[in-house]
Amino acid sequence: IPPEDAGYFLEGPRLALDGRFDPELLDAFDHPVFNLGNDAVSLGRINRLALARPGVVILHDVVLHPFLAAGRFEGAGATAAYAALVAEQHGVSGLAALAASGVLARPPRPAFLPWESGHVAALPLAGPFVAGAAAVVVHSAFAAARIRPLTRAPLLTLALPFDQKPGLTDEELAAWADATRRAERPLVVAFGGLARAKCLELLVRALALAPPELRLLIAGRPAEPGLPDELRTLAAQLGLGARVSVET
Repeated sequence: IPPEDAGYFLEGPRLALDGRFDPELLDAFDHPVFNLGNDAVSLGRINRLALARPGVVILHDVVLHPFLAAGRFEGAGATAAYAALVAEQHGVSGLAALAASGVLARPPRPAFLPWESGHVAALPLAGPFVAGAAAVVVHSAFAAARIRPLTRAPLLTLALPFDQKPGLTDEELAAWADATRRAERPLVVAFGGLARAKCLELLVRALALAPPELRLLIAGRPAEPGLPDELRTLAAQLGLGARVSVET
């Protein structure tokens, strides 16, 4: 069963998910196969169908916060509602990860979407989709490690076609690294609105692992006033003050 997005194509028979679709049709098959993801617009119907009728689940996204948690942020008390959803699926360890993220310390309606922060890798919120599935397909070892604790169903890691293409050889990587080191002050630039949801601090931390010639420029309009100074302070703490510029 494909999602209703017209840009998604599958070979063979397909059942259109529109207002005329009868879920009872699925009883004629051994196992319906659901292609699921976190987009509530193009995948909303198929996600809801998979929640109601077990089948083979193909997870194209491991983190399903946008689909399950978005409605919790439409009114007051959104942070508490989100915490309740995390506790329901991930228990005490989930609440601990959420607390460490700092989301719970923010106002009732955070200025950013929590599921765009780094903490969500530990809180995929995929349990309702995979707990009763006949089988689950994911596309990486990273995804498999996070889905395995949530289901007893057979789990298959199936690489996407892109992942099956040959990568760079060790010699090619070494040649690229050498060329980068010899370049005259290579510069990495991040343009766009400055928001914590973009995890720009990861760029600053990554610079500490890069060749000393590499510089970082972060430029944009701050969505959160204190963020530029936070990034500058982090750079100074890591000894990168001369290599990191934050322009607003």
